[in-house]
Amino acid sequence: MQYAKAFRETSKEVDLNSYKERLKDFKPTFSSNSLTDLRQQISNNTLTARGQWSFIGWYCDALGLSPALKREIKRRFLASSATFQEFAPYTYHCYLVQTVFLWGLANNLITTSKKGKAHIDIQYLFYLPHVRVFSSKDNLHRELWEAFGDQEQQVFIWADDLSVDLNVLTSFWQNLSLEEKTAFCNFAPYPPAIDNSPTFQAFEKMQKNGTMIPFDKFEGNRVRTRTETEERAIIDRVLKTYSQLKGE
Repeated sequence: MQYAKAFRETSKEVDLNSYKERLKDFKPTFSSNSLTDLRQQISNNTLTARGQWSFIGWYCDALGLSPALKREIKRRFLASSATFQEFAPYTYHCYLVQTVFLWGLANNLITTSKKGKAHIDIQYLFYLPHVRVFSSKDNLHRELWEAFGDQEQQVFIWADDLSVDLNVLTSFWQNLSLEEKTAFCNFAPYPPAIDNSPTFQAFEKMQKNGTMIPFDKFEGNRVRTRTETEERAIIDRVLKTYSQLKGE
């Protein structure tokens, strides 16, 4: 809470127009009419540039890391022969978000209005690598999602649509009998298969193995039984892993 309060107070002093002016003399210059293309340009430039440490070092300074810690990070990075993205993928993501944000200002893709609070809105993108579903009713968030989201592994749900869907799910639950609720809790740890439900669609997309069984509120779901061969394969795999851990 103290950090959040301090951040809000600091954000009041942010002058986005000053950042925009300072970027005019910056090289290389990135120009685009979309945040998605801007992200691609900056990513390509960063990962192909010589002297990758300069980007990491800049971010160490931006985070206020101590000189000793910065030296240790540099030592490990130079010994790794990795790119910025390979060496510190999450830090690279945060760097990219902030850099795209600044060049988005320079290209008039992001407003400098304090009322818009774009400098605060951008912070939500730092959570993106850690979520499967990203929901917002902010147009900037949706545009940034299109630029940074993993279209295969993540889903964006417009907040108003999610709100409506949660009410539908609540109504669905309330109309179940006690027996049906019990069956649902025991055998269906996922949303009901309601047509056009963004929650169900998101969950369905996240299923990689295709074994999800839609919930039947009249019968409940049944745990899929395994054949004797499947059971033996699982046991053999566990025993093999156990032996490897013991060094046998």
